[in-house]
Amino acid sequence: MRDGRDVVEMTHDRIRDTIVAQLPPAMLREHHGHLARALEDIPGEDGEAVALHWLAAGDGERAAHFAEDAGQHAAAKLAFDQSARLFRLALEHTRAPPASPDLRRLRARLAEVLQFGGRYEESARAYLAAAEGAPAEQRVDVSAGGSRAAAQRRAHGRRSGDAPSGARRDRDARASLSRSPRCSGCWSIACGWRVMGLRFKERAPDAVRR
Repeated sequence: MRDGRDVVEMTHDRIRDTIVAQLPPAMLREHHGHLARALEDIPGEDGEAVALHWLAAGDGERAAHFAEDAGQHAAAKLAFDQSARLFRLALEHTRAPPASPDLRRLRARLAEVLQFGGRYEESARAYLAAAEGAPAEQRVDVSAGGSRAAAQRRAHGRRSGDAPSGARRDRDARASLSRSPRCSGCWSIACGWRVMGLRFKERAPDAVRR
């Protein structure tokens, strides 16, 4: 009894799996659609679950929308592997044209979370994909992100025999420091001062030559 109604629940997952396996494909897609709509109405819905139900219901476009939202939420919680998986799901099923800004933005976001998660080689490839067909101004920014990911890949991908143990420990220590948000902010400020100087003045985009 739940909320004054009789409820039937499976006592074992195998029973549920057996029943689901015997449902006709059309009925199964219909049930997934009903579940997706019901989950959408729940405050703070599980975006990944909604996306998977829409995908099973045959609506890839709606699945891509919820997968992207769920990927953003996962990234905000620092669950970068989950975020990357959801962004890939969104890219696989989106109907955005190949050269559209939305698709490039989604590819760049995938590259970012891969980089944050330490998957630098995959990140560099994703940055390159995001730069394809982008305007010159955006291509510079995306290429810079790809260069950083490639540099991090080279720094962390060396074989154990390529560097003395002391140097390797120093490199690992710097890497561990860079994972701290506070230290990352300090390094960013320091690098900004080194590159731009203390007399740097921000200018409007139209005041800078393309």
